[in-house]
Amino acid sequence: MGRESGRGAPFGLSLIAVRENEIAAVAMGTNLAAAKVGAFAISALLAGIAGGIFAQSVGFVAPENFGLVLSLMFLVGLVVGGVGSARGTIVGALFLRFIPDYAAEIDRYLAGVLLGAAIILSVRFMPQRPFAALVQSLDWIKKAAGARLRPRDGNRSTWVKTGGHE
Repeated sequence: MGRESGRGAPFGLSLIAVRENEIAAVAMGTNLAAAKVGAFAISALLAGIAGGIFAQSVGFVAPENFGLVLSLMFLVGLVVGGVGSARGTIVGALFLRFIPDYAAEIDRYLAGVLLGAAIILSVRFMPQRPFAALVQSLDWIKKAAGARLRPRDGNRSTWVKTGGHE
């Protein structure tokens, strides 16, 4: 939240510092209580706005609408997409939106199997930030391909192989 909304702003930087290491953030002069209360207030504001939009779109809100299954779905979205970037949370949300619908067309229980497999694979192979690991691997592929290919005479439509020396 701090990285995307407050890049360079003092409050955003203090949120990032608190997230990374609370002791170091306090040592650098960050008011730990103010940062945590501020983050809680901002998240409560966003949750209230989202709840108001949900109530307007559905027309009726009851506690039965928010059960254990929905909470577990949100957890899967966080694990699959990661919470370190806005792109990761968007990927997690898209995963939750489309995978269960398409899997339910194939088999009734396939959605649960796919969601469980996604959690296990994300935790096993990408424990810190799954989407960041995917972006890093794609960047590595681009760099590897760019090291072997270069545009001919500045024309990007024609590529030639480089032999290590020009």
